[in-house]
Amino acid sequence: MATASASNVLRLPGEGLATGLEQLEWAEVQKHNTRESSWLVINDQVYDITNFGRRHPGGKVIYHYAGQDATDSFRALHPDSALVMKYLKPLLIGQVFTQTGFCIGYTIFIARNIDSFMPSEIQNLHLLSEGVSIVSIGITVACVLPLCFVKKVKQLSVFSLIADVTLVVGMAIVLYYDDCSEVYNMEGINWSGLPIFFGLVTSSFEGIGLVVPVERTMNKDALRYPLLLDIVLCLVTLMLGSFGILGYLTYGNDTKDVITLNLPEDAALTYVVKLFPVTEIFDFVFLKKASENLFDVKGNFIRVVCCLFTATIAFFVPFFGLISGLIGALGSSFLAFILPVIFHLKLFHRTLSWWVIAKDVIILLFGSAALIVGTIFAVRDIINALI
Repeated sequence: MATASASNVLRLPGEGLATGLEQLEWAEVQKHNTRESSWLVINDQVYDITNFGRRHPGGKVIYHYAGQDATDSFRALHPDSALVMKYLKPLLIGQVFTQTGFCIGYTIFIARNIDSFMPSEIQNLHLLSEGVSIVSIGITVACVLPLCFVKKVKQLSVFSLIADVTLVVGMAIVLYYDDCSEVYNMEGINWSGLPIFFGLVTSSFEGIGLVVPVERTMNKDALRYPLLLDIVLCLVTLMLGSFGILGYLTYGNDTKDVITLNLPEDAALTYVVKLFPVTEIFDFVFLKKASENLFDVKGNFIRVVCCLFTATIAFFVPFFGLISGLIGALGSSFLAFILPVIFHLKLFHRTLSWWVIAKDVIILLFGSAALIVGTIFAVRDIINALI
C-alpha cells in the first residue's frame, strides 16, 4: 500500500461516511511515503480513494483540489452553489409530495386487490361505485402500520428480491392471459387523456431518485454507469410499453387501472398475482419508511399520522390511475425534468456549450408545460370522478 503526503489528502467535514471505500488508520497510512495514492479524511477517519479517484469521472476534480478543505473546494468549483441552495426546500417538498402520493397509490392498489377476494356485501362498503371498501383499507393499514416501526434497515435485499420476483411473475401471468387474438371494444386515441398519460409514464420512473446513490456506490464501474443507465431505461420503457399495449389490446376500454382486476377469477394463478402486493409492502415500507430509532416517539407519531392520512385519501379518492397521473404530472415532472435542469444550468452555465444550454431550456419548457397541463387535467378528472 502506498500513501500520499499531506498535500495529497482531501479533508471533508461533517458526519458523512464514504460508502464502499477502504477505511484505514492514520498510523497505517503514515508507514508509507509515496505520491501514488490518495486518501479521504472524514472526521479523522481515513479512506483509501486511489482506485476511486482513477476510475471515477470525478477523480480529476478530486486530485485538482487535493489538500484543501472540501467545503472551500466545492465553493471554488461551483461559485453559484449558494443560488442552488434556495431550491432545496422546493426539492424536499416535491419529494414529500411524490412519496406521499406513491403511498396513496400503493394503498389503493393493495386495497383493491384485497377487495377482489371479499364477499359482495363487504365490497359494497365504499363511498363511490368504483371505490374500495373500508374493510380492505383497514386490512391494508393493519399490515403496513406495524412495519413503520422497524428499528433499523438491514439486509433488505432479500425483501427487494422477493418483491421483484413476484412482480415479474405477476406480469408474466397477466401477459399469459392477454389474448390479443380478438381485439374488441377499441376506440380512437383520446387526446384529452394525453396529459394524464404523460403523468402516468413519468410516475413509472419514480426510481430517478436512486440514480445518484447507485452511481456513487459503483466505484469500479463508475465509467460504465451512463451506458448501464441508458440500457436499463430502455428496457424499462420497452417492458412498460409492451405491458400497457398488450393489456389494452386484450381488454379494450374495459381495461382497469389495476389490471389484475381484469384477470379471470377462476384462474388458479390469479391468487399469486394478487398476492404480490403483500411482498411489495415489505419492499416499499422497509426501504422508504423504516425508523432508525424504535423509541422515537415523535418520529413514530408522524409515521402513524402519515399512514392514516394516506389511507384516508385512498378511501375517499380511490382512483389509482388518476392519482398516479396527478403525482407524475405535478411531482415527478418537477423532480425529473425541472429541478435537474435548473441545477445543471446554475452550476455549469459558464462551461456549457450553446447547444447543451438550448437542450436544457427545451427540457425545462417541456417539463413546465407537462406539469401545468397534466396537473390541470388530472385535478379536473378527479373532480369529475368524485361528482
